[in-house]
Amino acid sequence: MDSFIDLLKNRSEELEEIICQSKKQLSVLPKGKLRIATKRYGPQFYVKTDGEEEVYLTGKQRGLAARLAQRDYCEKVLKQAVRAQRCIKMAIRVCLENPIVAIWTGMHPARRALVEPFEVTDEEFVERWSNESYEPKKFDENDISYTTERGERVRSKSEKIIADMLFARGVPYYYEFPLHLPGRGDIYPDFRVLNVRLRREFRLEHFGMMDNPEYAASFLRKMRSYEQSGLFPGDNLLFTMETSREPLRPETVNELIHRFLL
Repeated sequence: MDSFIDLLKNRSEELEEIICQSKKQLSVLPKGKLRIATKRYGPQFYVKTDGEEEVYLTGKQRGLAARLAQRDYCEKVLKQAVRAQRCIKMAIRVCLENPIVAIWTGMHPARRALVEPFEVTDEEFVERWSNESYEPKKFDENDISYTTERGERVRSKSEKIIADMLFARGVPYYYEFPLHLPGRGDIYPDFRVLNVRLRREFRLEHFGMMDNPEYAASFLRKMRSYEQSGLFPGDNLLFTMETSREPLRPETVNELIHRFLL
């Protein structure tokens, strides 16, 4: 919904610029109505102003004819742009108020509990998305782990950085939510995350030993499995990387969150 509203707002801004340009030109263009008569030897131009008789424009007055044509064009554009902008503003208001959601939220709680709504508020959507039960990947007794700000165990410092930044920015996520890939079985991507505004989820993986040849080869095999399952980088699959010499940069994580998850 928000992406549609953003398109409407962008178009409204474009129309506002067109309205301003039209008014600016109209303020300096000559007044009068241009009439064009088609003759065998070419068009003839005439101008009529209020209270005056129609006047023929000679060839030397072709510049005046052009300015009168521009005035007629600007007047028509201004009228249509104002009308279109008015309709867009009304559409944005209706979308933001979302009367369909208001029907459900306005019900008595007992009645609301009996109804399966077509649309819900963002808060309700997040709550439903976040309450899915699952079995995460088990930690062995001797596994190293780190505790996130949300109070959960993760397997590396970099995963803790990512989890804490997601939490701080209010991005809902699951840690190591299982995903079944055909031909590979169940795997556990580091994060399953939700863009609340778009109501769209992504898988987010961190690859932490990319300077290890075997690990890098495993990364390529995993990416191929993701692609075969309909998960593509920059679409519904996000990932970060690091090596022993190039650790994960929080700035990179922040930019990824800003671009895809907010």
